Amino acid sequence: MTRTGTKVVLNLSAPDNMKRVQPGDLIAHLRSFQGGLEKSDLAGKVSTAYTVIEPLATVDPNFFRWVLKSPPYIQALSSSLEQLRDGQSVKFGDFAAIPLPLPPIDEQRRIADFLDDRVARIEQIIAARGIQLDLINEVAVSGTSDLLGAVGPEGPPLSAVCRIVDTEHKTAPIVAGGGYWIAGTGAIRDGRLVHDRLRETDSDSFTEWTSRGVPECGDVLLTREAPVGEVALLSEHDPPVAIGQRVVLLKPNAKTLDSGFLRLVLMAGEMRRIISMASAGSLHPHLNMADISRLRIPSSPLEDQLSLGRAHQRILMHAQSSRSTLERSLDRLIEYKQSLITAAVTGEFDVTTTGSGIPG
Repeated sequence: MTRTGTKVVLNLSAPDNMKRVQPGDLIAHLRSFQGGLEKSDLAGKVSTAYTVIEPLATVDPNFFRWVLKSPPYIQALSSSLEQLRDGQSVKFGDFAAIPLPLPPIDEQRRIADFLDDRVARIEQIIAARGIQLDLINEVAVSGTSDLLGAVGPEGPPLSAVCRIVDTEHKTAPIVAGGGYWIAGTGAIRDGRLVHDRLRETDSDSFTEWTSRGVPECGDVLLTREAPVGEVALLSEHDPPVAIGQRVVLLKPNAKTLDSGFLRLVLMAGEMRRIISMASAGSLHPHLNMADISRLRIPSSPLEDQLSLGRAHQRILMHAQSSRSTLERSLDRLIEYKQSLITAAVTGEFDVTTTGSGIPG
């Protein structure tokens, strides 16, 4: 299989003429190209912020759509842009100088047809995995809400059974190697602390951000925005953390409120609805401290709370296990799709003889 290093195989429209697009043209935005380039099936116009590429007669547009969406091409274009200063744009000569494979036109069409079919099948599986993830979350929320079905009537406000600690209204500095951790809103998901989303800081910052209260095992973290209403129960397996901006620390009164039960209540559908209503009405949904203090915690004997909290933990663990399995499958599928595109357009294998197996 022959490949050439031909550097100019495309006609690039001049900057003043970039708005006009014909069927078969390829369109790119050189500042947001991570998804590759797209082929237009229609005639029309696009913003001058886009680059319009007209393939030569020796180029099949569908084939070059895949070439220009391949990881090696995106990496080469990224390397060009990394050398630019703010406000600069990649030059057309540099853009056209990236070497591209150019097999015979018939082979281009076979490769394009192969990738059209195979990638569509992979993306169908990816979409199905996404639906499965949504279902796992829905089942977890439903199971959480069902646990509260036998709980007594509405109880005291959160402020009566918890110490509520607000955070510093500024962002803690990130200090690589500082040895201390900040739990921002991104690290609080699905009832737990996500360790690889914690931000590292230093001792001085940790001391400042814990001056109002030190998070401890059994405490609950609640996000006030970005997004609103995410919850994490700190466990003995979590590192010592300070709470970041837009996070509230809840310290339950151990004599009247079990922390696992509190997490259950905050993650149940009814409480999510109340929090959503309380935080609505602005461009960026935000939960006020006063609204947090007024949240009602259902009345239940402490022994029952402990039992419900343990049952909820089992639901969360099962959901997390299922979620992790699906996420690993998604990662493999995405990696396989990228490697398949690269291998096909660079001639690493003959598309007419390859098997049909797709990793799941």
